[in-house]
Amino acid sequence: MTFVIGTAGHIDHGKTTLLRALTGMDADRLPEERRRGMTIDIGFAHLRLPDGTELDFVDVPGHDRLIGNMLAGAGEIDGALLVVAADDGPRAQTLEHLELLDALGVRHGVVAITKCDVTDEERLADVRAAVRRLLAPTSLAAADVIPVAASRGDGVEELREALVRMRDAAMRHAATRDAAMREASGNHGLLPAGGPARLAIDRAFSVRGRGLVVTGTLRGMVTHGDTLELVPDGRSVRVREIQVHGNAVERATGGRTALLLGGVGAGEIRRGQVVASPGAVAATERLLVALRPPAAMRPSTSRPSPAPSLPGDRARLRLHLGTDAVNARLGRSGREAADLGDGRASAILRLAGRVAAVPGDRFVLRRPSPAATAAGGVVLDVDPPRGVS
Repeated sequence: MTFVIGTAGHIDHGKTTLLRALTGMDADRLPEERRRGMTIDIGFAHLRLPDGTELDFVDVPGHDRLIGNMLAGAGEIDGALLVVAADDGPRAQTLEHLELLDALGVRHGVVAITKCDVTDEERLADVRAAVRRLLAPTSLAAADVIPVAASRGDGVEELREALVRMRDAAMRHAATRDAAMREASGNHGLLPAGGPARLAIDRAFSVRGRGLVVTGTLRGMVTHGDTLELVPDGRSVRVREIQVHGNAVERATGGRTALLLGGVGAGEIRRGQVVASPGAVAATERLLVALRPPAAMRPSTSRPSPAPSLPGDRARLRLHLGTDAVNARLGRSGREAADLGDGRASAILRLAGRVAAVPGDRFVLRRPSPAATAAGGVVLDVDPPRGVS
């Protein structure tokens, strides 16, 4: 099974350059990105390892105005590669991306300290210590920190080895997870190779003379000729061709995948929709969720955790789930159920439009103005009772 790694980090800290050194591929695919030297939308690369397995990379933009694109790329990853430049140190989007990864519950990661060839050992030690302090209260506290100089190739092999260790740790964690969670088709992280198909669309485009192509990170298995469901629309589509890393295959079992679809037109597909095995994924406007505040807002482990402070039911929020984003309002799920302990609370999310979801999906809630992360969470129920507000 392919393991999907999302990059994260501040603009100009060398994410795309580092991926080029790791994989030999340029993840910037748009002419404007190459002209400006800046990642605008999500890009992709992959690395074939000596044992025949693959690492897929989703390269996300580092600019603060492109957080929506960053979350569309990070919503379906198995692990993270956080990039921090040695000369600059942690900056605003370093902190914000780390906060978002923590909110999504990403617990497997590696930190690359780039541009080590333009600084000295004392500066490198200071940056490493600063990174460790930032990681400590988050889900990535145990991440390896690897210094690299991508332009010279220094540290690149050590980084590859650290990424493989991360992949192996994630697979061990997946193997010991609760059986019910492992079988949930939308569960964040590695899924059973033969499970129901689910692909959250991050790109859709027409190929002249062929038809409509969608791409995304596949969970479960899809086979040439399968009939899938477009969620939340409910339309049936047929898989006419499958490509993995540019090669046509009869079957795909996870990782970055492209599907040539029949039965649907270009104007009927958008980022955020899901193609899935029929009945495997729900379309809903109401979710029962468990919420947890960002790491910076959590109490110290040395004192008891009070019930978290959540936005009021009039608060304007933006839900980022998979590759989708929709406006949302928060309603408590009841006095008895609100405090789940461990700094978490249950709540009902009322959405401005239908989304594709299953129990176990992880998401981020953002405040639009001023832009900030309000909470991370996990879906508990995609059809909560109507009497629960």
